[in-house]
Amino acid sequence: MEDLKKILGGAVNALRTIKIPEEKITDLAYLTGNMLADKIDPGNKEQKLLNDLRLEADKEEWKILARLVVLVSNKTPRE
Repeated sequence: MEDLKKILGGAVNALRTIKIPEEKITDLAYLTGNMLADKIDPGNKEQKLLNDLRLEADKEEWKILARLVVLVSNKTPRE
């Protein structure tokens, strides 16, 4: 899970560095999450949980979840 957080955090930092607005970063996370969920089977219990949440959520709830994933991916383990 920490590897995934590092990858996502790096992507978020890169987007922020080039001044992409937070709303657009959330939109990209939402679209990427949908694409990955539709194409790739969950590989572990955390990915399965995210997929289960996505399947139960409406569009606005899934966008909120995507935003939370962006926020969490940008934190260090001790934050």
